[in-house]
Amino acid sequence: MKDKIKRDILSKKLEKNLKYNYLILNTKGEINKNINGMYTIEMSILFPIMLFIVFGGIYIAFFAHDITVARAECDKCCNEAAGHGLAETDIENRIENSVSKHLILGKVKEIKVSKKRGYINVSINLSYDLMFWKLKKTETIKIVVNEVNNPDYLRKVQVITDELKKMIR
Repeated sequence: MKDKIKRDILSKKLEKNLKYNYLILNTKGEINKNINGMYTIEMSILFPIMLFIVFGGIYIAFFAHDITVARAECDKCCNEAAGHGLAETDIENRIENSVSKHLILGKVKEIKVSKKRGYINVSINLSYDLMFWKLKKTETIKIVVNEVNNPDYLRKVQVITDELKKMIR
């Protein structure tokens, strides 16, 4: 009889252990299912944030490109106009045509050119529509260029320095 009682106790313990192990395995399976669901929820939050960062980076790159191109084209047009006696409106038209061709996101809003004391002063306003909420940004670029015809001036200075070097030797 004692053996039978011991067997019953052992079988009950074994049965409890099996049930306990089954419950642990079952909860682990449920946890794995929940983890997969958690990844889905996390990605649904992270994916739009990552897209916003990527598109924001691309937008910033295009914005920097437009600012750089506008500044370079203004310098180029002013240097070409220097020394040729062009009117301010002619310089404005040249700058507007040249800058408008190369911009990706921006639009030329306003250009002001003035000639004072041998310098050409240019102020150009670029208008940008931001990605969301119909926001607008205006960027102003100011450039001052010497009205002396730079290539001719540099050639004359180079000739003078070469002659001075010959005379010194």
